Amino acid sequence: MFKAFLQLSRLKKRFISLAVDFIALSFALWASFALRLDDGLWEPDRSQLVISLLTVVFTLAVFIRLGLYRAVIRYMSDRAFFTMITGVAASALLLVLLSYSLNVFVPRSVPLIYAALALIFVGGSRMTMRMLVQYSSGRDKERVAIVGAGKTGVQLAKALQQGDEYHPVLFISLLPANHKALIVGLPAFALDHVKEAVRGHGVKRLLLAVDADMEINRRELLTELENLKLPVQTVPSFSEVIGHLGSGLAFDHQRLDLTPHFQVYPFS
Repeated sequence: MFKAFLQLSRLKKRFISLAVDFIALSFALWASFALRLDDGLWEPDRSQLVISLLTVVFTLAVFIRLGLYRAVIRYMSDRAFFTMITGVAASALLLVLLSYSLNVFVPRSVPLIYAALALIFVGGSRMTMRMLVQYSSGRDKERVAIVGAGKTGVQLAKALQQGDEYHPVLFISLLPANHKALIVGLPAFALDHVKEAVRGHGVKRLLLAVDADMEINRRELLTELENLKLPVQTVPSFSEVIGHLGSGLAFDHQRLDLTPHFQVYPFS
């Protein structure tokens, strides 16, 4: 059923998002009154119902105008969350203006409660959907561990998470201080605990993505990783890729793939 939803056209997904946001915003408004008045069975009068409907419709219009429904959930950026914050703030302000201009009873704390709940519901629904999309797409991909938790490793993890071939499940950090830390949502393990981590997460391949300026004996590192009896490959940093593109010598433009399908190269 979820896969059928993902295969819907973008227009249909936008209409579904609009419907979900309409319900979420409406519930946030009702809940803000119910919480403020301490009445779980609170019912709005006609004037409160009118300004609530106007507030919700206005908020959806702001979301549309700011491009929230053009954002692809799988690739949603920080800008989309800024759009939600802007829309919800404008919505709460409109609620205040309508209550004063139409002389409708709205407790002063209701707009603040409503803004907080609206942001939680609207943002939470998108975060949940993005997690479901990433989980669904990750099940069919090869599980890999990234050796190196610096800038190169983080960039690689983000690229692979959007691709169709590899599913990063953990970092192998060369810094003991990073052991059991979370980096871009992935657990990091020290090199001393690599066997247990790889076995526990079902890793099938190791991708070496150590920062170029990191002082480390790569030959010794490779020897230690080979004891895991897993394929070990190295991935160039993005700066190295751009540098090779500038020189025009090392890469054939027909073979170079800068999309999230990410080309990897054997370590040597």
